[in-house]
This record gives sequence, structure tokens and C-alpha cells, in this order.
Amino acid sequence: MSTGPASSANSQRAFRHRSLHVQADRWDGVPDPEKWGWAKGSGMWAIAEDVVTGEFAVRNEEHDLWIKLNVGDWVVQGPDGQFTVVRDNVFQQLYEPVDEP
Repeated sequence: MSTGPASSANSQRAFRHRSLHVQADRWDGVPDPEKWGWAKGSGMWAIAEDVVTGEFAVRNEEHDLWIKLNVGDWVVQGPDGQFTVVRDNVFQQLYEPVDEP
């Protein structure tokens, strides 16, 4: 299954994981606020840069941890509002696009 390249501003798309619907977009390494504006949790950005290493990570508040982002990973917001990172090969196996009305 091919989901194609990441698209432009506010490009999150709906995907289905069994009976769960999540919002997700593929990380391209660019923290563009227009594209990633949906990725907020509890009023704070869910994506942040480590000023020492220059690497980006996603905040998972439920588990009180940061998950490193690699280019090509998927940022997924579950139905509970929590964010996580899913590697592309796993995402391709578990999720399929949803046609939204």
C-alpha cells in the first residue's frame, strides 16, 4: 500500500487501525507550524526540537516521555488525544487510509 508523499499545509489524513480511527501525517523533518498545527496536546506542541542535538521528538503525555522522530516516521494522534510515533514499515502494515465524507 502506498500512501504517497507527505502533502502540504494541514495535511493530516484519517487512517483506520482495525476499529480505531486516528489522525496521522508522515514526518518530513520540517517543523512547519502550518502543517503541524493540529499536533497539539493540552495546549502545548506535541512536536519539539532538542536544542542540543537538533533532533525532533513527539511528546506522549500519558506515559510522560518524548519519542524520537526520524524522517519517514508517522506522527499519530489516537482517539484519546495522545500522540505517538509509528515507524513507516509498521504504519503501512497496521493502518489504511479512510475516505472522509
